[in-house]
Amino acid sequence: MEAEFDIDSILETIRTSPISEVFDRYRQWPIPSPILKDLFAEYPEPKVHLFLASYSNTPSRTLEELFERFRDLEPDPQDPNTAVRQEVLVHLAGHARSSRQVLIGCTEIAIPSVRAAVAGNRLITPQIADALAGDPTGDVRCLLAVNPSLPPRLQAKLAQDPEPRVRAALTRNKSLTLDVILFLANDPSIFVRAAVFQAANVDESILRDWADSDEVSTQMLLLRRKKLPTSVLHSLMMSPHEAVRAEAARLGPVPPDILLAWAAEAKPESRAQLAEMPNLPLLFQVLLTLDPDPRVRTALAQSPYLNQDLAVFIAARGKQPELEALAGAPTTSDEAISELCRTRSSQIAQSLAASGKLTPDQMAVLVENHPDELILYHLARTTDAPIDLPRDQIEALFQHPLPTLRSLAARAPGLRIREAHFLLKDPSPLVRQSLITNPVLTAEFLQFLAHDPDPAIARKAMKQMASKPDAPARAESAPHSNPITQQEGRA
Repeated sequence: MEAEFDIDSILETIRTSPISEVFDRYRQWPIPSPILKDLFAEYPEPKVHLFLASYSNTPSRTLEELFERFRDLEPDPQDPNTAVRQEVLVHLAGHARSSRQVLIGCTEIAIPSVRAAVAGNRLITPQIADALAGDPTGDVRCLLAVNPSLPPRLQAKLAQDPEPRVRAALTRNKSLTLDVILFLANDPSIFVRAAVFQAANVDESILRDWADSDEVSTQMLLLRRKKLPTSVLHSLMMSPHEAVRAEAARLGPVPPDILLAWAAEAKPESRAQLAEMPNLPLLFQVLLTLDPDPRVRTALAQSPYLNQDLAVFIAARGKQPELEALAGAPTTSDEAISELCRTRSSQIAQSLAASGKLTPDQMAVLVENHPDELILYHLARTTDAPIDLPRDQIEALFQHPLPTLRSLAARAPGLRIREAHFLLKDPSPLVRQSLITNPVLTAEFLQFLAHDPDPAIARKAMKQMASKPDAPARAESAPHSNPITQQEGRA
């Protein structure tokens, strides 16, 4: 059932509602042409004029009459239509039903936005486009450049426009000829060339030719396209420029033949870049562990994508540069770190000891292989955990001049009762506090520390006593007996 139209209700809607709401209301049942003509003839109001100039069903003849009414309208405080003249003309210039006469007339209007609307109208004729191609306003020529109705002759003309932004706008024209695209690809402005390489609608063969040019700017701009054919991407992966290869590898999987070509590169920097590549197959990681250049092996060792079984192999067989890289890499596995703790390099041992990330077992292995005081000092400063020290080291440390090293002996599981008694009276709070963490000292011993003059040590000792299974019984039966360790008491 068709809607019934009443000119008074339509007029009220136009006067009281935004134009977009009027369009929505009459989208399903368009307003008949006779009513639109009557609106123009009988109600010369600004809102009516704006509605008619922008409504898609307004008759062409009414648009012509509307243009004649506003074409030469002079500013007049008494005429409210002068306030909407520019807006009405812009709508007329872009209207799909505007006649050739209206569009030609709009090109002669001194207001640039009106001429720009004509330039963007897909119904323009070659004659109108020709007139606008020489427009003094760059914005007008930019809109003309992207108009798909622009004939090839004028495309070629705008490809030589003095303003780079006009030439760059031309690259967005979906009807652009291949000759013009190739001409713009050699434009002196990087701004224009960037627009061509990033967005021009060309065949895969053209893209491949550009990718094979080995021009770094061209290749990097191609990589910014929304989508690249696989063959073009593979061509970019073989670029002589490392930055291009790295970006291409980020955009898609690298085939084995290209990986092999990278691994055989003469420049160590190129092979190092390969070593750091995400998801590098294990076979190529193994090949790079044998690389003669330490920079390549180091890059592989510090890569977060290194296979951790291979990391263990590097830790056991690697040379100094890659061992240092492996020790400093945040992703190195515990198994590889444990193997590194067996290193003969004191420099790497110091780095591991100072990292604060070793487990008690790893610390024990490190101390066994590097029993020097500097390593022990680093371990004492970076961890509170008990370290299973050899007997000779405990004997050397429990009377050491440095409190830090005495604290290491205080928490060693192999500490003897005589040594514990000695450290119980140590002047350093750090040493006495370390005794509390010794895992083999009994609750009886901790009772003495619970009366330490330092309140913090006393509180910590009381708390540690509560964690001992034998604390209540032994505390009541022998509150002042000689403290002994469980192991030494049985002995």
